[in-house]
Amino acid sequence: MLGVMPPELSMIDPPKCPRCGAEMQPGFVTEVRPQHYMQPTSWIAGDPEETLLKNLKVAGKEQHPIRAYRCVRCGCLEFYAA
Repeated sequence: MLGVMPPELSMIDPPKCPRCGAEMQPGFVTEVRPQHYMQPTSWIAGDPEETLLKNLKVAGKEQHPIRAYRCVRCGCLEFYAA
């Protein structure tokens, strides 16, 4: 998925940290694309497969944007895919 984080992920109440129970801060992880274009990362079903040009095959595979949360106390990261 390209562009901004979809509403179904941005509206999730932040979870509590599974390690220390503190508040989790919402955020996102980026991918750098050609010409230094950045976008949020997606979860893609299956094992990674390379194309002939050494890119990853993603066409036709199930994809979901990832939402990340970081613990404000211990730094633990949690990732969720919608």
